[in-house]
Amino acid sequence: MASVKKAFASACRRAGLSDVTPHVLRHTCGTWLAQGGVPLWEVAGYLGHTMARTTELYAHHSPDHMNRAAAVLDGRSVTGSVTGYEKGATGKPVTP
Repeated sequence: MASVKKAFASACRRAGLSDVTPHVLRHTCGTWLAQGGVPLWEVAGYLGHTMARTTELYAHHSPDHMNRAAAVLDGRSVTGSVTGYEKGATGKPVTP
């Protein structure tokens, strides 16, 4: 694993990047997936996170973040999944 770390550090130096680690790339990936509207349960599966951790880290990046809450407060009827959060780890909908 040391050679991968050295190669990554060398590439970062050549690119003029500091404080960049493979973890930063992983977090950027999760952020871009959420911003792209990928359901959070899929983001969790792709990154190997639990739903709770994925929601904690990436829900606020989702374009639909808080739409369900805003709709309820506006008195609108809300049905179905807004962010995909309502799906369990297996991808099957979870009944509230």
